[in-house]
Amino acid sequence: MTVSRAYLPQHTALVKKFIGAPSEVLAESQALLTKAQAHHGKRAPKASLVIWGVALAIGWFIPFLLLAFFPLVWEIGRYLIFRYGDVELRKLSIVTELFDKLSEEFAEDSPVEAQVDFRGYAHAAPEKPEPGVQLYQHSWLEMKLPLGDGGAIGVSAKTDCKRKLKRGRRSKNNDKLRESLLLTLSPPKGRRFNSAQKNRIARALVKIPDLELRKLTVSPKSATIEWRTPRRMFRSLPRSLRFVGSECMLHSDRVLKAVVLAYRALAASSAARGSTEAAQPKQNQKTSATGA
Repeated sequence: MTVSRAYLPQHTALVKKFIGAPSEVLAESQALLTKAQAHHGKRAPKASLVIWGVALAIGWFIPFLLLAFFPLVWEIGRYLIFRYGDVELRKLSIVTELFDKLSEEFAEDSPVEAQVDFRGYAHAAPEKPEPGVQLYQHSWLEMKLPLGDGGAIGVSAKTDCKRKLKRGRRSKNNDKLRESLLLTLSPPKGRRFNSAQKNRIARALVKIPDLELRKLTVSPKSATIEWRTPRRMFRSLPRSLRFVGSECMLHSDRVLKAVVLAYRALAASSAARGSTEAAQPKQNQKTSATGA
């Protein structure tokens, strides 16, 4: 179910929320992804035809003008329709992949939730720390996944962008882009995470290509993990976002691998609740008996 195309296409403002039983949510997300893939599979409007139409429209001969009018209107209409139905497939594929691959781990009596923001990061007003610089922070994914063993996984993702405006070239800007993946996990029912094994857990979480482990917090009742992608620079236009390298973006395979590795590493370090407390008095009794 992985969508390999890595880009930020133009699309309308759209926020989609999934909530319900795991099987129902999976079917809904798969149907939406199939529809979006079919839309992307259509022939995209070709700018060359629009250029030829404009060139003919400004020609000297009226027959050429009449012939150019209809192709020009046709291509403009197709572009508007294509833009209206366009969504960012990689975000939708992340949600669908997690629902699909983790379906056997979900609790049957607890609903799963996901909210995906398909808008680009530049849709909101930016922060302006200094002249000529704009900062964008766009949180576009929130998921709550209760598990059958009593634990839970929370998945969130955001895009950070630092934009430098060009003087005298307002049509193009330099954007430095990176994305972050944040996981919050709670232990299975009757168990607790072992914070003493934090270093061992960290070694298991650095095996994901193009994801840098930035934060790891482990307590008996919860764990928080944050990864970041490498920062890359590209040029953007005011109302469009061009091709972005896949290494600075989150994809379904990376997110799925991060979730699985985090769950396995923390589950391996977890212990039955009360076992640590039970071992501590025994150790104290042994120490006191030795001293006596």
